Amino acid sequence: MRGVIQSLHSKARTLHGILTIGAMMVSTKVFAASNGQFTNPIQSQKFEEILQGIADVITNVAIPFIVVAFVWVGFLFAAARGNEEKLTKARGALAYTVAGAAVIASTYVVISLIETIIG
Repeated sequence: MRGVIQSLHSKARTLHGILTIGAMMVSTKVFAASNGQFTNPIQSQKFEEILQGIADVITNVAIPFIVVAFVWVGFLFAAARGNEEKLTKARGALAYTVAGAAVIASTYVVISLIETIIG
C-alpha cells in the first residue's frame, strides 16, 4: 500500500511540474504577443458585473459535476439492495450532493444580496 501511495505522489509531482512549466510558457507567449503591455483580462468595470461573471463560471463548471453526483448516488442506492450500511452511505452521499447543489444555486441569491447592500 505504501508503494502505491508513493507512486501516486511521484506522479502528482510530475504532473504539477509539467503544468507549472506549461503555464509559464503560455504566460510568456501571451506577454510577448501583447508587445510587452498588460491588458485588463476582466471586461467588466463594475464590481457587481465581476461577481456575476464569477458566479456564471462557477455554475457552468459545477452543474455537470452535480449531475454526475446525483447519478452516482442513484447507483449507490441501487447497489445497496437493502443493506443498511450501504444505504446509510448512500443517504450521506445524497445529503452532501443536495447540500452542494444548494450552495451552487444560492450563489445568485448571495450576489443579489451583495448588490443590494453595496447599492
